[in-house]
Amino acid sequence: MSDISLCDNFVFDLADVFHWPPPPGEVVTKGILRRMQRSLPAFEYERGHIDEEECCALLASQLAIPVKHVADTFQATREVTPSVDERMLHLLHRLKERPGVRLHCVYNTPAPNWEFLRRTISGDIWELFTNTLISANIGQRMPSLAFYQTLLGSSVIDPRRTALISSSLENVVSARSMGMTGVLYSSPDELTGTLRPLTRDSVRDGQNYLREHAGQMWSETDTGIEVRENFAQLLMLELTRDPSLVTLPRPERRWKFFVGAGVLTTKDFPADVDTTSIAHSILGPKYSSDIRDRLMDEILTLRSEDGIVLTYFDRTRPRTDPVVCVNTLTFFSANGRGDELPETFGWVYHTLLHRAYTSGTLYYHGPDPFLYFLSRLCVVAPEPLRIELVTLFKERITEQFGAPGDALALSMRIVAAASVGLCDRRDYDRLLAMQEDDGAWPTGWMYKYGASGILIGNRGLTTAMAVSAIQQFRGLQGEPPGSF
Repeated sequence: MSDISLCDNFVFDLADVFHWPPPPGEVVTKGILRRMQRSLPAFEYERGHIDEEECCALLASQLAIPVKHVADTFQATREVTPSVDERMLHLLHRLKERPGVRLHCVYNTPAPNWEFLRRTISGDIWELFTNTLISANIGQRMPSLAFYQTLLGSSVIDPRRTALISSSLENVVSARSMGMTGVLYSSPDELTGTLRPLTRDSVRDGQNYLREHAGQMWSETDTGIEVRENFAQLLMLELTRDPSLVTLPRPERRWKFFVGAGVLTTKDFPADVDTTSIAHSILGPKYSSDIRDRLMDEILTLRSEDGIVLTYFDRTRPRTDPVVCVNTLTFFSANGRGDELPETFGWVYHTLLHRAYTSGTLYYHGPDPFLYFLSRLCVVAPEPLRIELVTLFKERITEQFGAPGDALALSMRIVAAASVGLCDRRDYDRLLAMQEDDGAWPTGWMYKYGASGILIGNRGLTTAMAVSAIQQFRGLQGEPPGSF
């Protein structure tokens, strides 16, 4: 099955595009009507192999009902006026606006009903379709494979770039077996959500959200409490390269996670090595080499008995976290001192080797933050450690493709993969579908309180990461990425 984002041919089942009101009166019961519609005589009638009179006779005999009841039922369907579902019509127009897209329609219907429909439905809807395939005209009906073979052959359609859109599971399964993408849905609203990534500019809409909320994108806990913190602001700056979007204090030598007093923890929260390392990695030019070296000298004194870097500039809080270590190593490596923390590097490497990160870490939620920040280290790690690290990293990030995750997790995964030239299409398609109406992505959870496990996330960071993920993925595909 192909990927929906690669499709430029969209085949709509007209049975879902038009709304048919119930015929006046009730000639036969609903149960008998369903049996009629699913019978072999009805199928043969829709294929044009028998006419309506013969179909009525066969159905009457098969169902043990008067022929007149069957004939009146057929006639009643042509005594009501079908209408176009406005939500479907809007979606068709939006898809048609995309460069290179072709729309096609298919329909299982006998010739008299098709002629009635064409006479009854006016307007420009028919002009939207490049090709129309009707069962009565070709002698085949869905879900017959012959029907789809005719569709693909008559329009010279590449099945790998074609999506059949239908509420019929039978039709979708057959289409998929032919190599097409089958989009199964139960309502126009559900379909609109599925196809929304194809009818919007995801990068532009995400960027617009960030600009409209510049300076106001603070983090929050999964319990609904606002958290004003520097870490997410720094990451948004790195991703967007736009200082106007974030709110940051004057650069300091040591950085604290919280802006002001701690939230849901001690008010006088100490500076930490993690935020400090991120700040110096991103704001490097704002610091002199002397300040950076003195800071790194101080961090070298903050190590556990195992030689692993501690999280805080406070020896009364002896905490270690692999992600904190990764970010510290990135800071050191970017300044030519990555080889001064061999025990810390060894712990990070073995965390990657033995997949110790899969349940998250003390301060980070889930496996993806570890892999994302490790991708930053892979860029600056000293040789020959870098070669060994990147080789193993490629294996581990590939293992993560398609794993569960929120919008931030998927975005970090795509960015991390792209940093080593890998395209994570499965998560790319999932990420596009998660974008919300206002252009942003729902809040993803990055870190957590070590003691309580309460999660912290940031919708702005999630959106900035998603925009970057889309741009980097498209860049690898040779598509215009869009930019700030």
